[in-house]
Order: sequence, then structure tokens, then C-alpha cells
Amino acid sequence: MPIASPPGQINKPEPSLAKRRIPKSRLTIIELLRVVSSRARPGHLICEFDSTYANNLRKSLASKGIRVTVTAILLKAIAIAQKTHPRSRTEVLPFRGEVTYNEIVAGFTAERVVNGQPTVFLGEIDAPITKSLHQIALELKDYGEAPLDDVKPLMLQERFSHLPGFLRNMILTLGVTFPTLRLQCQHATFGVSSLGKFGIHSLFTPSLCTATFGIGSAEDRVVVIDGELAIRQCMAVSLIFDQRILDSGAAGAFVDCARSLFEGGLNEHLSEDERLVFEEEQVKDQEPVKELEPVQIESPRVLELV
Repeated sequence: MPIASPPGQINKPEPSLAKRRIPKSRLTIIELLRVVSSRARPGHLICEFDSTYANNLRKSLASKGIRVTVTAILLKAIAIAQKTHPRSRTEVLPFRGEVTYNEIVAGFTAERVVNGQPTVFLGEIDAPITKSLHQIALELKDYGEAPLDDVKPLMLQERFSHLPGFLRNMILTLGVTFPTLRLQCQHATFGVSSLGKFGIHSLFTPSLCTATFGIGSAEDRVVVIDGELAIRQCMAVSLIFDQRILDSGAAGAFVDCARSLFEGGLNEHLSEDERLVFEEEQVKDQEPVKELEPVQIESPRVLELV
């Protein structure tokens, strides 16, 4: 039964639509999508990364009070892979030009609430190859929890969103034309965006860099290892790449390199302290080899024939 209105009031139907202005905090990402992403010719690849090594590494470090995340491990693995795949950090310039950035910077999305509105920011971590996983994890935490004014990239993006529209457009247009100006606004040579915490299996994101990764949730998978079935936790990883720079073969080789590092090849690139802790914990987890007790072998009996 319909609910009766209070005396003196009449039930009013809700309007069929509601118009409002776009929150200023969202204008930065909208302008990036319009000016930068729209120029790319995206291609898509998807594969699964085995998370066993990353989970074991994270748990081993946590046992010694060193907190790291799978995202930190993934950022470091991709950064090292990008070092050996320079086309993945190359961008197209006007008039048939291109530029390759030699300083590798990890980029990722950071979701914050600004004035009650959910807002997407672009985070950056300089020199992820040389930093320890713990350092990377601490910077990721700052992007998620620290005040906006305390994190320079977040502060600049927030201020950028309050500039007049024509000025935002001019700055971004000049940025995609002149690399030195681009580095004043954005340093990232690759991007990572994850929705795994929401149970999303796979993710395809806009192409703001030549190489942008979408990370899905980690789920148990049945795999074949050395001819035997095993259950491993895997996560779907997609690569969105600009086909003007990367062909599918080069993109596939780049993803395969990042996967190999994430699944165990990263061990030799860890900081000395983290590597020693991980190796020590791995030795502890191994089952000790039981020594076999010597078996007394009776001398063979000789049968005498009468």
C-alpha cells in the first residue's frame, strides 16, 4: 500500500532527471582522458600472473615487521621489465616524431574523496628499480592516506582542476607536444590501475601512457606444474598499449618479462636486507630431511644339503 503523506502535503513524483555541474576535483582526469588518451590507438593483451612468489615474499617480510603489498611488488617488476623494453616508455610526438624517456617512473591510480566526491588521482613513484619494496609500499600508503597538500603530485592535480578550462586544455596540449613540458606535469612512464579489491576479474583502462596495466582480483586456478595438477592463486593482468609505438609482439614480450619477474625473477633485484630475510624464511619453511636409521641386514643363510 502507498504511504500516506502527512496532513497538508501532497505526494510529489521524483523528477526524471537531475542536472548538476561536474565537481572540479574530477576535471583533471577528464581533461587527461580527452586530450591525452583520445590520441592513442589502443591494443589489448590479457594474461594471468601467478601470485605464489609475491604472497610468499610478502608474508616472509611481514614476519620481520617489513610491510609490503602485492602492488609494490608488481610496480617494481614492471619497472625492471620496462628498463629492458625501451619501446614501452616511448611516446609519439607531432610531425612523425617520438621520444623515449630514460628515467623510469611508476604511475598508478589513487582514489581519494575530495569535498565528499570520489576522485581519481594519478600517483607517481620515482626510481622504483632502486628503491626497496618497503619504500615503495610506504609511498603507496601516503598516496592513500596522507593529506593532499603533503603529497606534491596530489596537490598539483588538485590545483590544476581549479584552473580555467582553456588554460587546462592549453597546458595538456603543450605537454603532449613538448616532452620537457610533459615532464613538468607527468613523469610516469607506465601506469597501473587495480580494482581487485572489488572482486573485478579483469580491467581495461584508458591509455594515458604507452603501456598501462589493469589488475584484476587474485583467484585460485588449477594449473599444471611439472606434469602435475596444482592450485595456485593467479590474477588477471591486462596491458593496454599504444599501437602507434608497440606492436603486439613487442607488447607480449614486455608483459612476459614483467610476469617472469613477478613470479620469482625479482628475487635478485631485492634490496640486500629484504633478500636475506626472504631466503632465511624460505629455509625455515622447508621440511627437514629425516635421517634414515641404519637397517641391520642379516647375513644370508646357507642351506646344507644332506
